[in-house]
Amino acid sequence: MPEPLPPTLTIVSAPPTPKSHNFLVLVLIILCVLLLSSTLVLVYQVISLKKQLAVSQVSTPPTPIPVTESIKIPQKEALYYGEYYEESSKSYLPIIFFTNDENSVYYVSGQKKSDPNIGSVTSENGSGRSPVNFNDVHNSKKLYLSDKPIVQVVNFKSDPNKKFIYISLMIQKSDEQLDFLNRIVSINMLSGETKIIWENTLINSKYNNLGGASHIQEVFGNQYLWISLFGCYACEPGDKTGALVINIANGAEKLVGIAGNIQVIFSNNTFTYQKLQEFKIPCDFGPGCDSDGTRKVHKPAGTTYTDNLPL
Repeated sequence: MPEPLPPTLTIVSAPPTPKSHNFLVLVLIILCVLLLSSTLVLVYQVISLKKQLAVSQVSTPPTPIPVTESIKIPQKEALYYGEYYEESSKSYLPIIFFTNDENSVYYVSGQKKSDPNIGSVTSENGSGRSPVNFNDVHNSKKLYLSDKPIVQVVNFKSDPNKKFIYISLMIQKSDEQLDFLNRIVSINMLSGETKIIWENTLINSKYNNLGGASHIQEVFGNQYLWISLFGCYACEPGDKTGALVINIANGAEKLVGIAGNIQVIFSNNTFTYQKLQEFKIPCDFGPGCDSDGTRKVHKPAGTTYTDNLPL
């Protein structure tokens, strides 16, 4: 009879204790909570940043520099330098403002009204706007008080450093129609000192029948001005204009003739220029446009000439 086999020893691993299992579950829960919290904080920051960007992208007019001179009501026949918001360019542009009895009048629904704050503004290139409320002019500063009624500010120019400003204006000499005096004044923007550089009675033969308004074209080192003289009071910019070079210090001048593109050469006290030539440019049919759909303009072209500066 076979011998019985010896008993087999079987080792069975004991399952983890309930205490160890609970600890692992607790650690996992804590990690999940921390991860969820971090995610929520990140989402909130992203939403806040998007809101800030949306607000910053809203189109609003730029804020001008704070006004340094408080002026409640502009003085009649005075010129004020300031900034005016131009809707087309979405920016503040330098302008000259003035008002008087005539300029302060405006109409609402056909009814005539008057306001001492209403006047006209003129930009550097000579374009104007009226009526304009003085309260819409920022950084206003009174520059000049005229001894005669102001008819028009033709245009103005500043030197590159904005230290001096040069203004061409038309003033009324008498009660006679078109008895105007064209005056150019320089103003030191720091000291307020003013100086009359040049004057000319409108519509005369002094400058070879170029008796119209003067338009300041260029300032050369606060030493010389180049101005254009129109042939009549209300000539169009494309018409023939005479070039006049003026010494700012002593008023000496030199009439160049029907010319443009003036360039000053300080090293040898000379200047160069070109004569104006006639060109035809396309135009829409209407006043000033010829039957062939073009109009005549005059521009500097051709030979460059040299002349001595008025010393």
